[in-house]
Amino acid sequence: MRYTLLVLVALCSATLSALEIGETAPALATVTWVKNGPVEVGRSLTVVEFWATWCAPCRASIPKLTALNVTYKDRLIVVGLSDEDLPTIKPFVAAQGEKMNYQVGMASEAVHDGYMKGRDGIPYAFLIGADGKVMWHGHPMALEKIVAAVIGGTWDPKAEAKRATRSQELQE
Repeated sequence: MRYTLLVLVALCSATLSALEIGETAPALATVTWVKNGPVEVGRSLTVVEFWATWCAPCRASIPKLTALNVTYKDRLIVVGLSDEDLPTIKPFVAAQGEKMNYQVGMASEAVHDGYMKGRDGIPYAFLIGADGKVMWHGHPMALEKIVAAVIGGTWDPKAEAKRATRSQELQE
């Protein structure tokens, strides 16, 4: 009985592993696009942010994401994904108009879980490199500095990987 329980705990832990720096980001092939799109990760620097219409911090990050999209329009693609249903997402996005000026879609369960499994809250963003690998993940309000460093050539991926590992260890 004890062995069976340990195996079940190990299996559950394995399925809850989070997408980390250096791993390949899941494709966005099964996203239902509400505004702009489709987007193929791994073709250019891409922000993939998860949000919801009911989430006040998510709504607060919308202008920041739009500003990133405008500032780096030729070098960065910004994507906002919600796992809410289309009748909830569509009118919200329509009401935002140009304030939400980037690609927006409804994430399929596979896409949502591929990115967000093991993550507890939203908004949550991933910065994906042109090679399709996760470069950074965290709260989208921190993206401005991160994107500027990546595009400016001062980003240190090894230092970021160490920081992310320390942060994960502290959380555990």
